[in-house]
Amino acid sequence: MKCVDTLGHASGELAGAGTCHGIGGNQAWSLTFEGEIRSDEVCLAPEAVSGRKIKFDVKLEKCSTTSVNVNHQFDYDAMTGLLKHRQSGRCLELAGDAATLQIRDCIPTLDAQKWQLEGYKA
Repeated sequence: MKCVDTLGHASGELAGAGTCHGIGGNQAWSLTFEGEIRSDEVCLAPEAVSGRKIKFDVKLEKCSTTSVNVNHQFDYDAMTGLLKHRQSGRCLELAGDAATLQIRDCIPTLDAQKWQLEGYKA
């Protein structure tokens, strides 16, 4: 099983995924009430989602301390396991290399887009 991981990267660098180790740290994330996927002071954010591009890399960005950045907002569907980026309507996906994250068109049957959030309460 893979977990979203900062990989020790800083704001502006790519987010990734690693083998789940269960001890938190780089893999400790929360989905906030506002829809941010947050680890300490960084949030998941796709690169600018526009045009006909098929996939968009996901990077770490400093979370706003005053108001929520709309590019940081996701919605989780506990029934399907999809994490949908609000602004683009596309879904968070574990890329084919199983080490990077992307935003792509949602395919509810695709395992690479299904996420399990421990302790999630709708």
